[in-house]
Amino acid sequence: MAMKKKVIIAVLALALCINLGYSYGISMQELLSGYNFDLAEKINATAYDDFMIDRDGNGANDTLIFGLTLNNSLSAGNYILSITLIDSFSISNESNRTLASGINSMNISFDSSLLLKNKFNYSIKVYNSSYSLKYRKDGIETKEYGNYEAGYSILNVSDRKIDSSLSMNITINSTKDTTSEMLVYLRYNSSVLSSRQNATLSSGINNILVNFDNESIKRTHFKGRFNISSLKIGDKPIKLDKSTDYYDYEDFAASSYISEISDNLNNGNLAVNFRLNIKEDNIYNIQYSAYDLFDNVIEVRNVSFSLNNGINDVGTIVNGSRIHGKKLNGPYAVKNAKLLKNNELADSADSYITDYYTFSNFSMPQLHDLSAGMEISDGYHYGISSISLNITLSNTGSKSAFNIFLNIFDNKTLDKNEQLSSLSSKNSDNNIKKYGFYLENASDFEITAIADLNDLVEESNESNNALRKTIKINKKPILNPINNFTVNETETIKINLTALDLNDDSLDYSINYSKFNKINNNSGLFEWKTATTDSGNYTLIAAVSDGWMNDSILFYVNVADKPEIDSDNDGLNDSVDRVAGEANDINTSTINISIIIDGYSNLSRIFNETLEVRIKDSNVTVVEFMFNFSSERLNLANLTIEKQGNESFGFFIIKGVKLP
Repeated sequence: MAMKKKVIIAVLALALCINLGYSYGISMQELLSGYNFDLAEKINATAYDDFMIDRDGNGANDTLIFGLTLNNSLSAGNYILSITLIDSFSISNESNRTLASGINSMNISFDSSLLLKNKFNYSIKVYNSSYSLKYRKDGIETKEYGNYEAGYSILNVSDRKIDSSLSMNITINSTKDTTSEMLVYLRYNSSVLSSRQNATLSSGINNILVNFDNESIKRTHFKGRFNISSLKIGDKPIKLDKSTDYYDYEDFAASSYISEISDNLNNGNLAVNFRLNIKEDNIYNIQYSAYDLFDNVIEVRNVSFSLNNGINDVGTIVNGSRIHGKKLNGPYAVKNAKLLKNNELADSADSYITDYYTFSNFSMPQLHDLSAGMEISDGYHYGISSISLNITLSNTGSKSAFNIFLNIFDNKTLDKNEQLSSLSSKNSDNNIKKYGFYLENASDFEITAIADLNDLVEESNESNNALRKTIKINKKPILNPINNFTVNETETIKINLTALDLNDDSLDYSINYSKFNKINNNSGLFEWKTATTDSGNYTLIAAVSDGWMNDSILFYVNVADKPEIDSDNDGLNDSVDRVAGEANDINTSTINISIIIDGYSNLSRIFNETLEVRIKDSNVTVVEFMFNFSSERLNLANLTIEKQGNESFGFFIIKGVKLP
């Protein structure tokens, strides 16, 4: 049933990749804590060695000892010394030691009965008394050991069904007489089943039976081969990874159980059906919870049935109106399914996933729908502490509601319980009731309105019964002082506007001059890259707003003219500007002058070749000549043009231009 610097970062990344290849796990936190970002290690293992000894004098080694020499340049004190040995599993031994400053020698030992292999990798770690890692070294190899008391070794494991239990026959070679707790682990699907018992072992070959009772196997609802993943004798874990024969959980069932779960649509509701194998006539209960895809509970069901011995098919209903009202699309999950006899657990089932449905597959009954609403005067946005508050209770359902309770309360002194005998349906003029409150000199508060708190009225939508709003009396943001600025043309002005806002609102900053560009929309940082045409004195306003209230400060900017950069203020640096001045710089008192170069009247351009220059009196061209801008600079202030007056003899004078 489907039930130290940049370099150190690179080294750390490489170390992570290497350690992922080991046969044991290291967390990221442990990995990072293993590296000292100071330029010098504080504790260092200057020597380490391993050897075995025979403590009990029986001629066989029984203890693995690690000898360490540590150079401690930290302060003397208590430290935690740890050795982690990699066998089939990780085995660790921690010891509190007092380390003096300088050279320290010490041993850490392991009982050889915990070991399986002949050669091991191990790591050394030293922590201070607050468990902060001070030294670590990994991947150290031991010597090879062939003659030691290994404690226990597994010679064979077999399995079979005995009566109604699944029995594991484990052949163990023990090097000593002992009574130890034994744990056997069975894996199936993504779950683990374990059995625990005391085992008395004598030196030599032992056969131990470990049983998994019928109820434990039945409740796995598993058909297939279990994996005997490992076992543990005393403190010694042993990895096995052996498959059992094929077993069917139903063959172990001595009590009633859930055989199958299915689903279908039933008159606009979700039917969840159970096939039950009943072993004894009795009254049974089926309990489960129905969830949507986002793990929200749709409904909790507890249904009672009188059932007879044998196969029984029973159906339960999940209210389709709840699914439709919450607009929940499937598939849906049936979780925590239980079969109970006389309120005692007989069986449970894994989660079951239904077919795909949309909420529109389910019926929407004619139900009430109570909704709480709230209308608040907006003066508090502007710092006004007197507040008008209207709480509305409405019925937007298709049936009239009766005996309704409305709870209104804040986090201070307001606590109102209103009772309404009836409220008409949405198609009536009498489907809304309003309750008014006036709060004077209010401080920040939270107001809550809940309709039908005790769920006495059945509704099509329960999610809109409660409404909560936090009211904060707005405080005006205060803009911090701004310095005045004096800069030269072409320099950059940067202003970082900051403000104090007691409400912690999001703030928007502005400056009333378009040449100040906001660098980041979410900050008060502005920048103006001045040009050669920006000289002058500016009176500007900086402002801050929280969306409702604002503050502003007047400040001044003086952009000093730099004639050595742009003597004629046309926006072009003199180093590339081949035209000095403008048309009105030409000396004349008798003509209405304008000048056109290469067809352009805009002289703020770069001219760098021989081009036509035309000078006009009003719209009449009076002077036309070619000028080599690549070799000469045309200074209009040097140019003089005069013509005769109306009653004078005829003349036209031009001087001050050097022609090629």
